[in-house]
Amino acid sequence: MKLSKLSVLTSFLKARFASGKVPVRESEEGHMPRNILKRMAQMSAIKVVSFIGEDGYPIAFPTLGMVPAASNSLVINRGEEKRRGLRIRNGQRVAISLVTAEPAAFQMKGTFKEIDDNTAYVELDRVYTCSLPRPGERVDIPMLRPES
Repeated sequence: MKLSKLSVLTSFLKARFASGKVPVRESEEGHMPRNILKRMAQMSAIKVVSFIGEDGYPIAFPTLGMVPAASNSLVINRGEEKRRGLRIRNGQRVAISLVTAEPAAFQMKGTFKEIDDNTAYVELDRVYTCSLPRPGERVDIPMLRPES
């Protein structure tokens, strides 16, 4: 499926404007470090949502209309989901992949929450790096624990 530049811009702006609808949630885990937060806010970054469909198989689709609402939540414009005839259920687990023009990729996992038919958000509880030097490492928790 082709994505026009206008549809990408429209979807991105709708998500940005909807970020104020996302409730702020305190959490210990699931916070994107500053470098990931900055990349996630870029319109040019490739963002992919994946979830397990009702048939038990994974489904993935790009959604450029996604921006951070906070360090532990992402707001999503659901236009691309609807255009593809998909339906992510409220409360369903999802994974978000982020690929940038730099040699950097990240994955976030969390719970999908509907705001309305056109907007949703993901409460993050895990953030991973998929790039060197530590692929697969969680980056939402301290790598070094203070000694007691």
